[in-house]
Amino acid sequence: MLWARRARWEHDVFADTLRERGVHVHYLADLLAETLKIDRARAQILDHTASQTALGPTLAAPVRSELDDMDSTTLTRHLIGGLTKAELGLPAHSLLLSSLDGGDFVLPPLPNHLFTRDPSAWIHKGVTLHPMAKPARRRETEPSTGTTRCSPARTSRSGIPAATSRCPPSKAATSTSSVTA
Repeated sequence: MLWARRARWEHDVFADTLRERGVHVHYLADLLAETLKIDRARAQILDHTASQTALGPTLAAPVRSELDDMDSTTLTRHLIGGLTKAELGLPAHSLLLSSLDGGDFVLPPLPNHLFTRDPSAWIHKGVTLHPMAKPARRRETEPSTGTTRCSPARTSRSGIPAATSRCPPSKAATSTSSVTA
């Protein structure tokens, strides 16, 4: 089990040390909340998070609808911290949802995002995005992808061209079929 207080202290010391050396420290939660205010970026991240592949054909649309209704701060909290069946509050009309208890996660948390380091690396004006090998970490790359491509704060400080021009259109925006909720 992670000792949260100790991990937070070590992270703060490390971040302070970097700042003392002139490094701008980005907090993923702040970048993600900012990025989720950009419609195209939000759609891209939610297309991946609430997909039929991830949640099944019956649950994907209702979960997507709930996520779409959240403000960017709440959505960031759930994308990083997870979303339980009880928090979702949907009737159990899917096999996945009916198999979960109230405290079970529909969207599992991304614990490594509290002190993120692996899903991306920045070198000068370049960035690499890394797919995670372990099943528990596979969702980690998508928020990094969204913030890398679309966050105004991150792109302007890195010298990489800013925001929405780098956000690919969402699947919903490029789809020829439509879904009504």
